[in-house]
Amino acid sequence: MVTISYTLSDSEDNPLFIHNCGSRKTDICLFEFTGYMLACDLLNLSPNLDDIPEVLPTLQRLKKQPGASEVLWAIKEQNLSPYDFWNLSLKMIQDRNPISRDKEKLLYYNHLWNHLAKHLFSLSYSSSITAELISRLISFLPPESEKISTWQPYKTAREIMTSYLETGKGKIRMLLFLKPFGSDTLLAKSESWISRQRTASHESKNWPAFKRTWCLFTGKSPYAQRKHLEKIVENLGGGISSKSSRADLLIWCAEGSTAYKHGNIGGKLAHAMEPGSPTVIITEQEFWEEAEIESGKKREELLREVL
Repeated sequence: MVTISYTLSDSEDNPLFIHNCGSRKTDICLFEFTGYMLACDLLNLSPNLDDIPEVLPTLQRLKKQPGASEVLWAIKEQNLSPYDFWNLSLKMIQDRNPISRDKEKLLYYNHLWNHLAKHLFSLSYSSSITAELISRLISFLPPESEKISTWQPYKTAREIMTSYLETGKGKIRMLLFLKPFGSDTLLAKSESWISRQRTASHESKNWPAFKRTWCLFTGKSPYAQRKHLEKIVENLGGGISSKSSRADLLIWCAEGSTAYKHGNIGGKLAHAMEPGSPTVIITEQEFWEEAEIESGKKREELLREVL
């Protein structure tokens, strides 16, 4: 087990910041570019550099730095796929940094997953996260032969994704575990946070979506009033968040609201869609499917208990 006794510094005067993988401006820019292109590749999307507006100007300012010039040239030629782009930029990072000791490997994977998760979830909904995508995502975890693969965030990530691939269950809990990787560095994740995620799995190979989860609803349901839906969540062991910024899970109900400011997108959805938001968005259909699995009851029976 790797013991984490330090956190990343945001000060360029700090020796840890200066000398470790991902700390220099070029590395940060390359990790951002890698995470975005990797997310586009996983989701089969065409990249748009407007999604990462700070990357190109930063690379241009740092074009004399090894790695920056190669990526800039590839962008100018526009002859590479997202797969080629992230492979190129990741190679540049590896060439620029020593990644042999456990601490260096930990920082490398920390930055890779931070930027990958941030862009993956800002470009997708839960319905676009397929089993094939998850299978590829596992390959970017530290190899199991590496000592740092036993560190709790990576160990749990592998465990929960493998469980989903084997059983087809626990998708929402898996997304709840993975998405916050993009809103903060893995090194800043506390043991209590990891413990809360693991404790929610009260049975072997069972990763419930609502147990110990702060939920929030938006829109209107054709089946029940919001207070009744909230009661169902509470019956399943979850809680109702009073603020969208604190919600783990946002349930997007089937019917919109005339109060929405952006067409069929309200403030809660807009906030949850921001890059780096820790909130996972699911549809009302996914809510009912997961509630039926966790409770062992049909929707009609769940409603009768709260009406």
